[in-house]
Amino acid sequence: MISLLLQQLRRDGVSEITLAVGHRGNLLEDYIGDGSSFGLTVNYQREQSPLGTAGPLGLMSQQSDRFLVCNGDVLTTLNFAGFAAFHRNLGSALTLAVHQREWSVDLGVVEMNGEGLIGSFEEKPVRPYLANMGIYMAEPRILDLVPENTAMDFPTLIDRLISMGEKVGAYKFDGYFRDVGRPEDYQQAQEDFKQESAWFLTGERG
Repeated sequence: MISLLLQQLRRDGVSEITLAVGHRGNLLEDYIGDGSSFGLTVNYQREQSPLGTAGPLGLMSQQSDRFLVCNGDVLTTLNFAGFAAFHRNLGSALTLAVHQREWSVDLGVVEMNGEGLIGSFEEKPVRPYLANMGIYMAEPRILDLVPENTAMDFPTLIDRLISMGEKVGAYKFDGYFRDVGRPEDYQQAQEDFKQESAWFLTGERG
């Protein structure tokens, strides 16, 4: 999956990447090396203890340009160049890629008024929601909010930005997205990639 992600980023114009590695990070370093086999320059930030999803940004050296942050456990057909253009035009400090999902309630849902009367009743409703894809475009000023060698997740960073009055955007992506954090999702991702490998690599369906 890391190999695919590197190829996608190279396809969409990225030339330099920093990988935050921790437990068994040496395996990734041995496989990827300096990135030259992917047509990239790859650097490494080594965590001495788990820093969360945003904490590794505190290890970055001075950054003057906007940058992309991506979890390593997602399979997607997102066009990163288009995502970057949306962020730039929006003028936000941080933009999240989001994907619409649905959750189902297995019981009847009742809404009541203040007098104990039922205002509405819906049997097993399905509700849409926007899920964070774990992919972000950011302006360098957000690094000032991430202390060095301190664990932090992106929800905390997002809350801080919003409380400061910064703009935090959302880019709604309707293409393929799957997080492989669960075994069943990982299995499905493997099957999907076998069937449509060219789609993930080129962005075009065969």
